[in-house]
Amino acid sequence: MQKFLDRHNIKVLNSDNKCESTILKSSLFVNKHDCDETDDSVINIFETLYTVQIPEHVLKWLSNLEHAVFEHPISKNINKNNIFLLNKLIEKNNKEKELRSKIPSLNKAYQEYSMILHLSGEINI
Repeated sequence: MQKFLDRHNIKVLNSDNKCESTILKSSLFVNKHDCDETDDSVINIFETLYTVQIPEHVLKWLSNLEHAVFEHPISKNINKNNIFLLNKLIEKNNKEKELRSKIPSLNKAYQEYSMILHLSGEINI
């Protein structure tokens, strides 16, 4: 998170307070035999409440990003839980990155597959 704050000139003014939140504890890869199985239990947590100073252009950029993700015509066909879907996608992406960083052969296969997709014109890297 610190990289994001630094990159966008966001300053944390206060992080001493806590608030209660209800979140979907979405866990991927819960079954080694079925990669699509998830654990979607709802939990209550106490998390840090941040007071931040954020430049206006960064706030507008975040607003535009949120709009692009959740108001996109494809997203409108998804129910109100699309934020949970996005969180699952991010979690899955992070887990895949972690696995690639730990397993050199997996990373090599990923790089070669990405190169093949790029050369075939299927993906823009």
